[in-house]
Parts: sequence; structure tokens; C-alpha cells
Amino acid sequence: MQYIRQDYVVLAGGDLAVNLPLNDIFEAHIRNDADITAVCTSRPMGSPKDCDYFTIGAGGRITDVLVHPPIAQGCESLEVYILSKQLLLSLVDHCAAHNIPSFSTGVLQAMAGQLKICPYVFDGYAARLQSVAGYFARSMELLNPEVRTDLFAPGRPVRTKDRSDPSTYYGPGSRAVNSLVADGCIIEGEVENSILFRGVRVEKGAKVSGCVLMQGTAVQAGAVLKYAITDKNVRVNPGRMLMGHNTYPLSIAKNEIV
Repeated sequence: MQYIRQDYVVLAGGDLAVNLPLNDIFEAHIRNDADITAVCTSRPMGSPKDCDYFTIGAGGRITDVLVHPPIAQGCESLEVYILSKQLLLSLVDHCAAHNIPSFSTGVLQAMAGQLKICPYVFDGYAARLQSVAGYFARSMELLNPEVRTDLFAPGRPVRTKDRSDPSTYYGPGSRAVNSLVADGCIIEGEVENSILFRGVRVEKGAKVSGCVLMQGTAVQAGAVLKYAITDKNVRVNPGRMLMGHNTYPLSIAKNEIV
């Protein structure tokens, strides 16, 4: 990290789906002359035992950090931070020398009185993906147009890999309701309340409801799939019936044949 030319760093966890206005957050960081800017939300997102919370003082600084408390108190951390590269390097050295494994307890909580840690409150859509059930529930939220508009804000486009797949084919007698269907799919059966990635095939007589089907999944003739998540290239053989529950979805691993 000492060799990168940028003066500032954005730290973020890997279990968060959010579209942040990073330019605005960085401007607030500079304007506040903060050592660390911590992004948080006033909207409850997860279980308190899995989250950190900030106490914000009268001066607009974070004065205390509660790590996995029994009940929610204050603003919930999104675990996204902006700080200078030099400060981050010094904090890494400090934590390594003192055998401190946690940024929350070793830096934010321990140094709230020494560093100027300022909050940036973001109350747009944000989702934690901490379990299979959580991933499924958050995926189903994308069927809500308001959530999609918030997460994929036109002013902050999400850059993805460009692929030239053909448009999805809907066969005679097929049915697709309240679903997100990517390019390159072949729909000959029924799909409702589901999310289909590229290249998914739902054959004639097959029924898919409340599912997340990843790239290359094939649901063959007469199969029924409900409340399931399939990884890439899963094949569900003809006539199979697989059902989970909306709070406990069935999960099928990559390349499996059922």
C-alpha cells in the first residue's frame, strides 16, 4: 500500500450491497478536517449482535463505538471509512505491534477520543449479506422497483462486465411475472417472483417461483423449483420438485445435477 500514489483510501467490508455517493463523502471528509470519516445509517439493517453503532456527540464527532451490543443504540455502522493512506499505514503498524485484529475495537473504539472521527449518515438503500437466508431475502427486495432505483441510481452507475448476449427468448405458452430476467435466457415454462442470471433455461412445463437462478442453470421439463438458490451451471432434471421456504431457501452448489 505504501507504493500507491493516491493520498486517501476507502475501506469497506465485503458483505454490503450499497451505492454510496463517495464524492460527497470525500468532500465531507475534507470539509470536516476529519482523521476518519465513518459511513453510518439511522435505518436498522441487521441484528445488533452482528453490527457496530456510533454515538455522535454535540460537536458532530463520534464519541463512542458500541461493538455488537445486545440492543441497537445510535447510528449503525456500514463499515465504510475514508482516511488518509499515511494514517491507515500507521494504524496497521500499531495494530500489528499490539496484536489487535479488529478495526472496530482496536481503532474506532480505542481511539475515539484521540482521532477526529466524523460520521456521514447515509439513509439510502443498504443491505448486509451475512447468510444464505440473508442473501435470498435481499435479492428478493430487488423485485421492488423503489429498491432497484435506489441501488442502481442513474447518477451513480454500477460498472459491470459487458457481454453481447442475445435477448431472452420467451416461447409459446411461457409465462413470466414480477421477475428480473437477464439476457440470453430461454423461457418456455413459468417464472414468477424470481431473479434469473444470464443463460438460464426454463423448459416447457417447468415452474420456477421465488428463486434466484445463477448463470447457466437449466430447469428441465416438468421440474418445479420454489424458494431456491442455484449456483452456476446447476441442472434440475425433468420432473424434479425442490422446495425451500422464504425464510430458509434451498441452496444448490455449482455444477450440481439434481
